[in-house]
Amino acid sequence: MAQLTSPLFCCLARTPEPGRVKTRLAADLGEEATFYVYTSMLRDTVGALRATGHRFQLWYTPSGSEAALLNLLGGPLELVPQTSGDLGQRMNAICQAAFLGGADRVLLLGSDIPELTSSHLLQAAERLHRSDAVMVPTADGGYCLLGLKRASYSPELFTDIPWSTAKVAATTLERLRRLRCTTSLFPPQQDIDTLDDLAAFWHRCEDTPFHTSRTIRELGLFPESIQPAPAPLGGKPKRELPPMNSTGSVETTIQTIKDFIQKNRWLAPPLEVTFLAAGEYNANYTVHSPAGTFVFRINHGTQLGLENQIEYEYAVLTALADSGVTPRPHAVAPAPSAFHGGVLLMDFVPGRPLRYETDLATAATIFARVHAQPCSEHLLSQPQPVLDIVAECEELLDRYPDHPLPQAQKTIRNYLETIRRMGEDSRDFFAAEDQCIVNTEVNANNFCINPGGRSFLVDWEKAVVSSRYQDLGHFLVQTTTRWKTATVLTEAQKRDFLTCYRDASGLDCDLEELHYGTRLLEKTILLRALSWCAMAYYEYTQTDRPIQNQDTFAKITEYLDNVEWILG
Repeated sequence: MAQLTSPLFCCLARTPEPGRVKTRLAADLGEEATFYVYTSMLRDTVGALRATGHRFQLWYTPSGSEAALLNLLGGPLELVPQTSGDLGQRMNAICQAAFLGGADRVLLLGSDIPELTSSHLLQAAERLHRSDAVMVPTADGGYCLLGLKRASYSPELFTDIPWSTAKVAATTLERLRRLRCTTSLFPPQQDIDTLDDLAAFWHRCEDTPFHTSRTIRELGLFPESIQPAPAPLGGKPKRELPPMNSTGSVETTIQTIKDFIQKNRWLAPPLEVTFLAAGEYNANYTVHSPAGTFVFRINHGTQLGLENQIEYEYAVLTALADSGVTPRPHAVAPAPSAFHGGVLLMDFVPGRPLRYETDLATAATIFARVHAQPCSEHLLSQPQPVLDIVAECEELLDRYPDHPLPQAQKTIRNYLETIRRMGEDSRDFFAAEDQCIVNTEVNANNFCINPGGRSFLVDWEKAVVSSRYQDLGHFLVQTTTRWKTATVLTEAQKRDFLTCYRDASGLDCDLEELHYGTRLLEKTILLRALSWCAMAYYEYTQTDRPIQNQDTFAKITEYLDNVEWILG
């Protein structure tokens, strides 16, 4: 028997947008709440796919929404736009493309079954070794996963199927029998199409680590069973969600934005406002006007513990406005009565996430332009970055003395003392360094790359004044590059990046000095990453706090299981 290649999972998804997803659920729940619930379902599905360790593709619709998906889910993702046609035609096209691309086993799945875990997916892939097909039906007569081998695939499985009826699974199984295919059948899963479906899910999964469960809790959808929601990891304030109502809340928010902009004369009409994306602490809307395209940002929380978070971000962007590689701010209102939080108007910048394989020189140029800008006295300062980070890590490690991984804790504490001594020895080095504005969150998804054009660095809510090496070390260290990818930069790649940075910055220093300072911060950022992982592991496993993100917990466990290797 020939050795089969790894399976290819192909997930069909609609890019979350209020009013365009789960319309039956939205009829009772409201468009905005449904948007958050569906986004959480999608995150659960992508988390399960990532946890399998196998290749997967996200086949999305509508076309052109790739940037919004990456913003919501993080990268890297292998995104492919769906073709036109009914559901059967689209699934058939996916199978054809996958098999023509060399796959031997293809597993199609939906994006709205949070209880379809990585364990189910791995079992389905394994069963497909022994059977011609595998199916996970749904309680309403459809199916949420169908796996096929190259030899068992036929367009008949997707043609003239009574989609959106209780006969989908039965008709497909009959077609498989007609094709003389053996099928491994899983117990049915419950999909979530109505408010009753969502309530049943909550009853089953209230205390589970699914994103969907946490979102239901935060939205307060079933208050009679809700317990007080624990604070998020790291002591960050719980995210406030935009105000919702059951009828047209998105349209109401959009109209409120238009009215606010025109009343305050931020932009002249006519205005076209559309929902862009929502993050943990902000909701963003695109504003098209005769003057150009802008982002209207509504703030709902802070990572820095600031009461004036939106004004702080505005101050950062103002200080960086002449860099040409950050969004230019235009107006800010710290506490307008029309919104549940401060608001900011800034330029819209296009682009895709950074790719380490091709975009290091672009990133170096962006950092050089940012670090050349004058510092602002209105920003937080970390003049001794190594010792400042050591103090932060010490607090994280002291938080839980009864840690269940004492050996990992001991190893990290020993490393902390090494970094503390390094920080004391390097006091003079950093005292002599020019200070600049640094981002502190320079992962690949915070870049907007435009090959052949100008690229940008966005998300400046955590910026501080410190040494340039804080950004350079954070960008290059493996705990950053491996967080969402399998990338570990070689020493040659790091030196090439630093050479590009030095040349773009016009620094009067040799490469060894630049490498020395960057390496100090790489070592320090390793300490911060591992200390945070240790704290997070305790809170995930020893408290009542639900696991907020399966991918995050898997990466935390991986790092703590390999502390000696990472620090080696």
